[in-house]
Amino acid sequence: MIFKNFTISNLHGCITPSTMFLEEKGKTVKISKGTIIDENIIKLLKINKISKLFCFKLNQNEIYENEAAKIISKNLILNQTEIFNERNFSTGRSNIISSQNGIFYYDEKKLIKINSITNLVGIGALKPFSRVIRGQNLLTIKIMPYGISLKLVNKIKNSIRDCFKLLPFRKYKIHLIQTFNYNTKLSHLDKIRLITEERLKKCKNKLSEEFRTIHDEKNLNCIFKKSINKTPDLILIFGIHAINDVRDLIPRIIKNNNGKIIRFGMPVEPGNLILLGNIRKNNKNILIIGMPGCAKSPKENGVDWILWRVLSGLEINKKVINKMSVGGLIS
Repeated sequence: MIFKNFTISNLHGCITPSTMFLEEKGKTVKISKGTIIDENIIKLLKINKISKLFCFKLNQNEIYENEAAKIISKNLILNQTEIFNERNFSTGRSNIISSQNGIFYYDEKKLIKINSITNLVGIGALKPFSRVIRGQNLLTIKIMPYGISLKLVNKIKNSIRDCFKLLPFRKYKIHLIQTFNYNTKLSHLDKIRLITEERLKKCKNKLSEEFRTIHDEKNLNCIFKKSINKTPDLILIFGIHAINDVRDLIPRIIKNNNGKIIRFGMPVEPGNLILLGNIRKNNKNILIIGMPGCAKSPKENGVDWILWRVLSGLEINKKVINKMSVGGLIS
């Protein structure tokens, strides 16, 4: 871009670097910074006896900031208009908006690489694997100068395609199993159910069925069999205490029914003492989550991070859980 003192005869198409206040027929007219000067503004400048003005002017092959932001944002949502929308502003900025509730995620390394193309364009996004709601801002694209080369815009446009994903929540058949002993209050179990239902509701799901049983091997095994015979997609199990070892009662019941332990423990706090397992029944994989104590609270914890991924259809494995350690201390 060119930035210099232009005479009034050369101001057409220039860009104002700051806000101006001009007078016309006794009224004050505001000309905002970043405004493209047209014939009407030139007439105002003449009325105010301004013959020269420091302004920006685009070089050949440069485009205005607003146009550049719009090109990048439109290309970002290309073929994904069911899940993304765009909101363009008159300040060289475009925001990408969620059209559905779900999980927003992307490759962090790819985003860093895109932002390394030039410091004239900044693209900032929510943290990966955020639970988002319809209408929420997901990322922003900001063009720093008033104009930028079309070559740079095209390079970013091509790099950003398919970088960002949003998976809407799916409907799952979910069972809740709670164990108790003779000291357990019924109101305590009712509260856990209510909190669990609210947690699932945020992910567009609900409990299909609940089972309650004495916390011992015989009774839990009986209820567990009853649940898996109904082939849910997901079973959530709350014991009278958090699981402390893979030889504890809940993992033992899973193994006794030909299930597998995927993972015990995770590098997320709160949520460390979570257990993940699965069982194959009638050609269907049933995921089992042994719930940590923090899941009895409505506050965000490691269980939420697992449920968000599971209920949006994303894979859960050891590598995925280990990556959760980055930012895994939930305040």
